[in-house]
Amino acid sequence: MFKCQVCNKNSEPGEKAEKIYGYRPKTYHTTIKIKSKDREKKTREIVSKGNEITKEFTICKTCQENR
Repeated sequence: MFKCQVCNKNSEPGEKAEKIYGYRPKTYHTTIKIKSKDREKKTREIVSKGNEITKEFTICKTCQENR
């Protein structure tokens, strides 16, 4: 059993919870070191883009159907 975070009602025993998520765009920066043949250390920055979960809600089937 769980409590729905939208309607605040308790679920029926054995009912499966539905999850909904809120996302925001995120940019990740990583710096790596590269060794070259002339013994000179160089750095390179890698930029990756993705999504980050900001909110997670547990809801019942009724709220999922009405969504």
